[in-house]
Amino acid sequence: MSLYIHYGSAAFVPRYFSQVTNRESYDCPIKPSGGLWASRVGDEFGWYDFCKSEFKSVGLDTYFRFLITPAARVCHLYSCRDLAPLPHRNDRSDDMFHFLDFEQMVRDGWDAIELHLYGSEDDLDDEEDLSLALCGWDCNSILIMNPKIVSPLTHI
Repeated sequence: MSLYIHYGSAAFVPRYFSQVTNRESYDCPIKPSGGLWASRVGDEFGWYDFCKSEFKSVGLDTYFRFLITPAARVCHLYSCRDLAPLPHRNDRSDDMFHFLDFEQMVRDGWDAIELHLYGSEDDLDDEEDLSLALCGWDCNSILIMNPKIVSPLTHI
């Protein structure tokens, strides 16, 4: 069971959870609005190291750690091949990018999407393609789409 970390909040407060919706704006329609973003604790390609290297971020000392419930339905993405069976938006098309229909994924029962962009033992040649196909998803991360799967930890 993996341990995850979310930066920017000291605790998980379910009433602040925002439902995942497809982003309509043109600034980054590949990523959804809402949800809870996190990465695995200790992942050298996760949020912490990404923010330190890309933005020289400070203030990453506010966070909470959590597990996800064992029955959670998590979509693991390792390569572009993993995108093919997922629902895509009909209002967007592009030969290079994949516009997933996150709202449909929630209706289909998916609780989270975990992106394994870097450090995978799978087809390493396909990592760059996945990074481009999901442009804007910059590091290994998990998007929690169902707040009921979050099991916060206070003692770690």
